[in-house]
Amino acid sequence: MKDHLITISALAIPFGLMAAGVGILVWLAPVPASELTPVQARLIELGDTVTKVTLGAIFAIAGFLFMRRD
Repeated sequence: MKDHLITISALAIPFGLMAAGVGILVWLAPVPASELTPVQARLIELGDTVTKVTLGAIFAIAGFLFMRRD
């Protein structure tokens, strides 16, 4: 049971970060590109980066768990 809790907690953190990154992207989606302030443009870059990195981390954790099961 302890192994499952560690796995769940290791996946909960990247999913939380991904939710934050996607939330930023969704929040700024209605703003036209011509009306973006520099801070909003930087937030879009940050949200995109966080989303991509955490997706990679989730795949890495899943790959590790798959290889460890053998």
